Formats: sequence, C-alpha cells, structure tokens
Amino acid sequence: METIKPKINPELPLEVRAKEMVEELKARIGKSKVNDDLPTRLTHRFAHGPEALFHADLRDFLPAAVVHPRSTEDLEEIIIIKTTI
Repeated sequence: METIKPKINPELPLEVRAKEMVEELKARIGKSKVNDDLPTRLTHRFAHGPEALFHADLRDFLPAAVVHPRSTEDLEEIIIIKTTI
C-alpha cells in the first residue's frame, strides 16, 4: 500500500492549515461548493445550538468553511483531502 504524505505541514498554526485545506477543497470540488465567507460561517456557527451564543469570541465554534458536496465524487475528494492533510 502506498504511503500518503501530508500536503500541509502539521507544525503550522491551525489557522494556516485550515486556510490551506479550504483552498485545496476549492481546487478539488469547485469554489461554488465551498463557502468561506464570514456570513455563511457565522450562520453555521449559530446552528450548533444556543450554547454558541454564550461565547463572546465569535471565533469559538466558527468553521473555516462550509462545504456543500453535490455528488459521491465530491465526498470522495473530501475524504481524500482529509486523509492526506
């Protein structure tokens, strides 16, 4: 079995790794299926439930992106990215 090497250095700060993963997602499944704009991310933050409202820092529970896969192939790409990054 082939060894999969991570594309993103695990030593990098989480915010940097998240941005790189978002860009990889956009390249692999298409920009229209990956939303990293603040309004979309905030909407999904509050979708966690009312407990998200108790955190003063908006970055708590804030996803780096919201992904909308539209096919089995999209899901396969997401899994590949997740296992290689």
